[in-house]
Amino acid sequence: MLKHLFRTIILFFIPAALFAQVSNYITGVELTDAREGLDLTVKVNLTNINEISDITLAYRVFGTSEFIREDMDLAGGLARVTIPAEKIKVPSLEYYFIIDTRNNGEEYYPIDAMNQNFLRVQVQPKSEKDDEIIVLNPDPGSPMSIDEALVTISLLKASDEVDKSKTKIFINGNDISSSMMLAEDLIIIAGDNLSSSLKKGGLNSMRVELYKADGSGYHAYSAGFEVTDQAGGRVAGTSLEYFLNVRAESRNENVRDYSSWYNNISIDGKATYGAFDMDALVYATSE
Repeated sequence: MLKHLFRTIILFFIPAALFAQVSNYITGVELTDAREGLDLTVKVNLTNINEISDITLAYRVFGTSEFIREDMDLAGGLARVTIPAEKIKVPSLEYYFIIDTRNNGEEYYPIDAMNQNFLRVQVQPKSEKDDEIIVLNPDPGSPMSIDEALVTISLLKASDEVDKSKTKIFINGNDISSSMMLAEDLIIIAGDNLSSSLKKGGLNSMRVELYKADGSGYHAYSAGFEVTDQAGGRVAGTSLEYFLNVRAESRNENVRDYSSWYNNISIDGKATYGAFDMDALVYATSE
């Protein structure tokens, strides 16, 4: 009786194991917030990387039949690509991955993508109020360095209805508004409270909430960005690598009872293209 029951249990669980089969190469997929008018970065976590030669993202926007293919940049156990803003349309985007292996094999993710089983992300419509929040740093197209973590946001275009002092900022769901420094129209956040909220080596989310003077909500804006050990990146399909260092300062000076705010920002960078190097320095000030 027990022997018969044991055989029954084995037969029952084998089909479940087959249906739970996962990719041999992809362990996870991350995306920045999918919003109309913004770039969408797709990052894939990989395993068995020595067997992989190339990874391609295939995607199509709602209402189209053809998939657009984009080669992904491979770096260690990660593959990433950014879909340009003009390709992001409401209400959704479908996508899948093609993995080429070094033994001339090919695998899809999801594994049954050829049976029309694609991944899908909902695209949020663009609001006119989005333009009132200008994110200076982090730049969605450039990874942020964990060692020089900095958030700078301009509310220069914000409506007169907005009480800028009530602004709330969330990183990965953590409220870091207490670390916010407001200098007229410029918001600056740095320090341990920001660094401890970041996910190194992954995609991060930022949410900015604006409020009216009476405390009622005015608008909320979300964006995604990447955090790495070094600020910079590589331009897809080329040997161009670039690294950036961004610093911002805001100070108040009182001279004979006259108070003035001064805002400064500097960006220094280096680019390498094959055997060629280029250094650059940009400095802007309100003084």
